Amino acid sequence: MALLTQTPGRSVAGDPRICVIGAGPCGLTAIKNLRAVGLRNIVCYDDGDTIGGNWVFSERIDRVSVYECTHIISSKNLSGFDDHPMPRDYPDFPSHRQVLAYFESYAATFDLHPHVRLRTRVTKVERGADGRWTVHVANGGGTEQADNAEIFDYLLVCAGHHRDPFIPDYPGRFAGETLHSSSYRRGDPLRGRRVLVVGGGNSAGQAAVFLSAHARQVHMAVRSSGIDASMSRYLIDRIKATRNIELRVRTAVTGLSGSAEGALESVDMTRNESGDTERVNAQHMFLFIGADPNTQWLDRRIALNSKGFVTTGSDLQLPLATSSLGVFAIGDVRRGSVKRVAAGVGEGAAAVAQIHAYLATLHS
Repeated sequence: MALLTQTPGRSVAGDPRICVIGAGPCGLTAIKNLRAVGLRNIVCYDDGDTIGGNWVFSERIDRVSVYECTHIISSKNLSGFDDHPMPRDYPDFPSHRQVLAYFESYAATFDLHPHVRLRTRVTKVERGADGRWTVHVANGGGTEQADNAEIFDYLLVCAGHHRDPFIPDYPGRFAGETLHSSSYRRGDPLRGRRVLVVGGGNSAGQAAVFLSAHARQVHMAVRSSGIDASMSRYLIDRIKATRNIELRVRTAVTGLSGSAEGALESVDMTRNESGDTERVNAQHMFLFIGADPNTQWLDRRIALNSKGFVTTGSDLQLPLATSSLGVFAIGDVRRGSVKRVAAGVGEGAAAVAQIHAYLATLHS
């Protein structure tokens, strides 16, 4: 997501100071395009050890990360920047290491690194009466560090939405170990086990295919009538061709059963139409049902939908504009956005053009 705001009617003399939050694909694209129009007084905060956002593989469970076998789910020709294409020797669907190396190359080519302050977490932003932003940051990447505040004329938030895992509520009590997809890293501990993957998106498809090489049996449960509308074709084809993956459509998980020691032993899966329930042996269940967007700290004048995503599009001339004048949203945290790297970086470039169009109206 990116926000850029200025109080209507207020002009900024000289070189405006701009804050970018997040050094993932959207943040890097935003910095590059701001520089392209002559803006240089840019500071980008990121609480990670390096640029790249979710594409930085980490064993730390408290950090959002791709898993060890992740490959990009859109082809390199569709996901690369027009002015900095992916290397020709890359495979059609590069690995997360290749994607991260590509972002590093992009940042180096366009001299973006000097603007980025790593291991710095933004803890709060406040808008003053003059329209400027006070950005509170904690050095070291942790909120336990001393809080510092800096003033900016503009603010862009490119923090994505993969932050807080969405955990469903089940009746009763289950004392066993639970593992959300956000904490999953490697498949080795699941060798020879029976696994259930809940969800029908690309992340669930990638996990099912990868786990099938380790697990004895992989069950997939989706509430919809199929995965054709929610998953990339190459993943659908691989799932259909993999013998130890069983796809169950129009099916919901309705119960968990475990041993006295707290280990998962079986899962109750119920058909939506008939209400028939089948108990399936499974020692592990992975939830690929999305994440809650990290938007609770935003100014209340910025409208969110019922799931916490930023709403845009009421102004047909400025489709990335939010309900608050001068505030724009891009990337995964925007309602209705396409959850793809290519879409995020494209919106990062489009936002700059729409911001210029908006600022022009203030002086017309």
